[in-house]
Amino acid sequence: LLPGFIEMHAHMSKTRASALGLFVANGVTTVRDTGGDHEELLRWRREVRAGLRLGPRMLIAGPYLESASNIERMRKDPPAERVEPFERIRMPVGSPAEARRVVAELAAQEVDFLKIRTVQNRETYLALNEAANAHGIPLVGHVTGIPPEVVLDSGQDGVEHGFYPTLNGKTREERLVIWRKFAERGVAIVPTLVT
Repeated sequence: LLPGFIEMHAHMSKTRASALGLFVANGVTTVRDTGGDHEELLRWRREVRAGLRLGPRMLIAGPYLESASNIERMRKDPPAERVEPFERIRMPVGSPAEARRVVAELAAQEVDFLKIRTVQNRETYLALNEAANAHGIPLVGHVTGIPPEVVLDSGQDGVEHGFYPTLNGKTREERLVIWRKFAERGVAIVPTLVT
């Protein structure tokens, strides 16, 4: 016998509702959804809780928090070439003021945590963390170009996919100092094992 597995980083809006039963059939009893169509995810979670649909317990972040500049880049792609309906699953955040507004808006909805995918700039990144902490909502996400020390100082609650750039340029001792700081503060690092 094993306890139920927990999928730590999934995007169920991409796998679709048919995957919910497959998770359970394969022993995954909890899924941590790190960004998707919020209305759809809430509907599936409510159906699972009510016993109307077979599926795992769902912890959801709602829409990705995305830099406004990255959303503008996506809008330039012809609709037929877009990978996903980003307008429904990504929220643009282009300034500290927008960070505070978006976090407050999401805090009023049924989210378990918030997920950063890309950030506009350092000030906006810090404002996202400050606002999430003020609302008592964990903030996790990508930390592309953000040094580990800044992630720790910001109050971010988790890191998805590891660090980029990686810590490979540091000595073993330097890496251990960083990892110990993350462990002491309870900041989870969720690696990507399978894509």
